This record gives sequence, C-alpha cells and structure tokens, in this order.
Amino acid sequence: VTVEDLSAPLKAVIRAVRIMKFHVAKKKFKETLRPYDVKDVIEQYSAGHLDMLYRIKSLQTRVDQIL
Repeated sequence: VTVEDLSAPLKAVIRAVRIMKFHVAKKKFKETLRPYDVKDVIEQYSAGHLDMLYRIKSLQTRVDQIL
C-alpha cells in the first residue's frame, strides 16, 4: 500500500495520531530536562541504602546459620 492509495480521511487520522505522539514525546522530553530536586534524590538514595544494608545483614545471618 502506498501513500497515494490511502483515502483523505485515513491520511488525516494518521496525521493526527502522529501529531499527538509528537506532543507526548515533547512533554516527556521537557520533563527530563527539569532539574532534579536534590532533597528527593538524597531521600531516595538513603532509602535504597538502608534497604541494601538490611539485605546484607539478612544474608550475613543466613550465612552464619549455615556455618
């Protein structure tokens, strides 16, 4: 199927969908350009670090039980 074979309404729908996709991608791109909230980043890092420490402690306990 070539572009010439498509009807005018179908071409209009395809064009509209592409424009919507463009605007969604543009919005997502603008969101990635926003500066990070440093407090939020530090809070997430701390939470992840605490989770990692808990897992290490749990693994150490299991190793101690095996030995």
